[in-house]
Amino acid sequence: MQRHDVRTDEDMFKAVGDKGVSIRVGADRSAANFRLDQQEDVTTFHQEILNLLNPNKPDARSTHARPH
Repeated sequence: MQRHDVRTDEDMFKAVGDKGVSIRVGADRSAANFRLDQQEDVTTFHQEILNLLNPNKPDARSTHARPH
């Protein structure tokens, strides 16, 4: 999984392609697979991943990640 919010990382997002998960932070167009609206959403997204790995620990927060 690769996540970044710097425009110069578009080459990395293109290289990841469908072989992994890339996440662009911000509203700009991107080659990333997914997008989060703002930097604050990254913490929530990471928490959701942890919740999936440990389903016995409930957490009601939700991200706004969506396909690009």
